[in-house]
Amino acid sequence: MQRGRTPLRRRVCLVGVLTVVAACHESDAPTEPLADPPISFSVTDPFTGSLPIGNTSSPNGTLALPTYPTPMLLKITVSGQTTVTPYPDTYPPYQLDAAGETWAGHCSGGMYIRYYPYEWWPMVPCLSRDYYTPQSSISGYAILGGTGYATRTGGVGGLYSYAGALSVTLEPVKAKVSVKASKYVVTPNQTVTFTASISPSAVGPLPIPWSIHWRWVPDAGSQTTPCGAAITCPLQVAASGTMFVDAVVNGEAQTASVHIRVINCLTGNPLLDSLPILDGLKLAMDSSGVSDSNPAARRERKIQIKCDIYGCRAELLPLLPLPPLPDSPGDGPCKSTFPPADSTVIGEGHVHPFRPFSGLLSQMPYGTWDSLPDMCVHRDPQDPSDTLRHGSGFGPSQPDYNHVGGTGIPQWIMDPDSIYMIPGIPGGTPADDNARKAGKQSWGRKVGSCTRV
Repeated sequence: MQRGRTPLRRRVCLVGVLTVVAACHESDAPTEPLADPPISFSVTDPFTGSLPIGNTSSPNGTLALPTYPTPMLLKITVSGQTTVTPYPDTYPPYQLDAAGETWAGHCSGGMYIRYYPYEWWPMVPCLSRDYYTPQSSISGYAILGGTGYATRTGGVGGLYSYAGALSVTLEPVKAKVSVKASKYVVTPNQTVTFTASISPSAVGPLPIPWSIHWRWVPDAGSQTTPCGAAITCPLQVAASGTMFVDAVVNGEAQTASVHIRVINCLTGNPLLDSLPILDGLKLAMDSSGVSDSNPAARRERKIQIKCDIYGCRAELLPLLPLPPLPDSPGDGPCKSTFPPADSTVIGEGHVHPFRPFSGLLSQMPYGTWDSLPDMCVHRDPQDPSDTLRHGSGFGPSQPDYNHVGGTGIPQWIMDPDSIYMIPGIPGGTPADDNARKAGKQSWGRKVGSCTRV
């Protein structure tokens, strides 16, 4: 756009100016010369600049604003006031904010933001000082792009002087991209539908601009780009892998991903066969020090399975310090302490990082098993004097059942050989405990040549 050219009449929308309303105005942009040159910077950063008065006899200064290569949803805040002093000084000075004032059919000192080729954005309609109290700060939202300038209209003429700059801030609205999968565990060649979304998706009636493309990266093999820029992507999944959605969300590059586990031997448990529980248990086991030759260095790591607007995921919980006493909170080789579960938690899990003893003491040899460190108090019930062994083939411990009784949330437990599930039956009575134990399920981590996790 050439300097000094009068732009076309455009229809523009603003949101939340002074009050939370949405309105559209038709207006002509002011014709003051544009600042030269425009500036550019990282488009995801907030920008703040000072819009000075043109001179002491006119407020029509100009401020170059950032260049946005693509349309952006911005929060615009203009702070400060300009002091107008009439002459003779028998008339008291008064204040103008970015809205300016109406004088003889003219908007005096009103601030406008102009962007090409997309839109210019007026702050608020000019009003008479008799009907409007100047504000210390005015804010709103607009979609802007290209090269932009902030400018003010001229003064009312006559013997008036002006002093005081305005501060202009443009702040991109933040949003997060996420990807959901219709299933997280499938058998070979099942179709999984992936859906991308952002949150928030809009501010009032103004949508947040975003664009995406998809990448499928198998655990073994070369990546493909299956679905272009559509927000849903159905894919026939032959082997385990990760779907990535690469996005530009309001100018910010982001990536979200979800892993799909493909196995030939489903467990038959609807949650274990559809949610990312197996991936979460593997992450916990890999973080437990299960291969450490010092048993006391191993830790029970724990996960929570959460489902919300961003999809379902397994979150590895932070490792707590060793418990100073057997009944104290903490994470040790043979115990773990869960935080309170919020409303998004639909399941919990933890690992026992020791190979369980599975033979009878009367049978030789016993097979491969791990000795527990002295800090673990659980001994083999068949021989309390014997070397400490983990689990003794029984899987969940009584504290595991008690924990589920307190939360009512199903618990998955994994050791080097097996996966166990305690149903989410709440209650602390013996009948409740018996019901949880009767409902316990277990599966091998391997079935023949099929590895579940």
